[in-house]
Amino acid sequence: PFMVSWPGTIPGGKVVNDPVISLDILPTSLAAAGEGTVPEIHDGKNLLPWLKGKAKCPNDELYWSWRGEFNAIRRGTLKEVRNGKPVKAIDGTPIPKHNFVDLATNPTELAGKKALQSPEKQVMLSRKLDAWIEKVKKDATILTPIH
Repeated sequence: PFMVSWPGTIPGGKVVNDPVISLDILPTSLAAAGEGTVPEIHDGKNLLPWLKGKAKCPNDELYWSWRGEFNAIRRGTLKEVRNGKPVKAIDGTPIPKHNFVDLATNPTELAGKKALQSPEKQVMLSRKLDAWIEKVKKDATILTPIH
């Protein structure tokens, strides 16, 4: 969930389902302050034109990683989560190494419950996630654990 309020600038009372990520807060805040852009290496997007209703959401896809052990992609309502180490969901259900879900039918992402059954969509998500991982490997601090 992401909430924004800026009376007189951003129209209120609107609920949307477009994907945003915490990385978008920095470039959006800088744009709101009139401070320009962030470095290209930063993955966040300026949401201000979208929030003002002047553009579509800039995020068609979201990618994230945690310590190189957990990687994910979200494209629309489709999501792949890769777990490098065995983990369990909040209800204790083991999460498989590759978990494919459609958030439209499985918003809680519980493994094994209404999993994404389309092999074509699974391959598409995996290829996109593989390409992103290769791209960010150039900056080892993104995927390397800090101990």
